[in-house]
Amino acid sequence: MKSNYIIVALLMLFISCGNDDDCIQETQQIAPTVIAEYHIMSSSGLINRKYIYNKDGVLIKCAWDGGQIIYSYDDQYKLINFSETDFSGNIIESVNISYDSNNRVSQIGDKIFLYDDLNSVYIANYEATTYVLQDGAFLLEEVFFSKYFYSGTDNPIIHRVGVEKIIETDVPTGNIMEWEYENPDTSLYYIHDGVNLLAYGGDYFSSYIYDDFLNPLYDEKTNLKYIFGFLNGGFNYLNFTLSKNNVVHFLWDTNGIEEIKYQYEFNSNGLPTKVFSSQYYGGIQETDWSHYSNYYYQGDEIPE
Repeated sequence: MKSNYIIVALLMLFISCGNDDDCIQETQQIAPTVIAEYHIMSSSGLINRKYIYNKDGVLIKCAWDGGQIIYSYDDQYKLINFSETDFSGNIIESVNISYDSNNRVSQIGDKIFLYDDLNSVYIANYEATTYVLQDGAFLLEEVFFSKYFYSGTDNPIIHRVGVEKIIETDVPTGNIMEWEYENPDTSLYYIHDGVNLLAYGGDYFSSYIYDDFLNPLYDEKTNLKYIFGFLNGGFNYLNFTLSKNNVVHFLWDTNGIEEIKYQYEFNSNGLPTKVFSSQYYGGIQETDWSHYSNYYYQGDEIPE
């Protein structure tokens, strides 16, 4: 009787695969340690946002009720476009990213980045306002632009510094004076130790503490972390892709007392499957632990 079961099993395997190459290919396509989807949950227990990944574990889509962002890459996994659409396929916004011959960012959407070799900084195209003061005696020009620069050898994320330049011309004499000011309200710095994003901010900083376990959402295949700072904070919802470990503590303001703590459930591969979060204020727990998110890996059953 046992031999009959074996024959049936072998027959089913032969029918489903067709040949050995098909079986090998099918097996290779499923990697149980590679992320397939990541779901952020709502307070009511429904899926609030989905992050969808390709076979290589690269983020290709972020979807929510009513819309989605699609990420496109070249054959070297450099990000070349991100487009927001509704679920009917109507494009709300589409942004192309261009690079120069040295793989440096040269343009994102309508913003042009010029690289200053001498100072190792990028200069973004600017806005200028010109007006006259004191009955025409002085001509005052305000120029607003951003500088981008990397700091240190470990930090892969570029900083953005908002700059206001004042150019004052004494019209009768032609004398010109110039000042530059850094504006923290339009600046964004990222503190990264080469492993994890520790803090980010401008006029104030938010900070993170991590566990010692592998973060399956960490992006090590694309160039996202290297161009992250060029995206003007609009991609901060993808901060979780910048760190190799899992966040267990988030402080909204390093000078403040509002914080969020996270707890994880892990599978047999040592990878997180569920996250629970709780809000604290002044060290006192303000909310019960609630279901925050789910991880799904290749081969897992994924809910719609």
